[in-house]
Amino acid sequence: MAIADDFQVFLDSLLAATQDISQEYFRLPIVDDGFQYRERVYCYELYHQLRLKLPNDFLYKLGGEVDKSGHPIISKQCGDIIPDFLAHSPGFMGPGDNLAILEVKPIGQAAIGKNGKLLSDIKKLQCMTSIENGYYRGIILIFGNGHDGFKTLIQHYFQEHCNPDQILLLFHHQAGQPAEIVNY
Repeated sequence: MAIADDFQVFLDSLLAATQDISQEYFRLPIVDDGFQYRERVYCYELYHQLRLKLPNDFLYKLGGEVDKSGHPIISKQCGDIIPDFLAHSPGFMGPGDNLAILEVKPIGQAAIGKNGKLLSDIKKLQCMTSIENGYYRGIILIFGNGHDGFKTLIQHYFQEHCNPDQILLLFHHQAGQPAEIVNY
């Protein structure tokens, strides 16, 4: 199977996994009857659901928060980074060993300004998908509902600064529904 086919299997599994994230992991209830979007809570459940969705014979391993600090190739070119998720062949850095790098942000933390966390994640994915034998594709997944004007700003930023053949943008609007691929 070609790497593009492997990526499609990963993407299909990811979208199916997002649909199975229940409300309490999507929006963490807090004591005053409100809620907060919490990246780690969402990511841990996404990891669980994605492991259930990936085929047993999937060639790549799913890693969560794999610390690339001190990596002999990556840290020299991309810095000391800790991606939210990787689909890769641990211990190898040859052609086809690195399938996908995924960064997750709650909508309220997806700021794209000079010091914004989203901008840092985009730069991380651009680097990791550009280095020799780097990741085939990067994915930014933003979860949370509302903030439609903000989502439009994010989409415009991607149009101006990102290559859609390199980085996918996904919005996950609500629990019980799959994330959507955003064309830009």
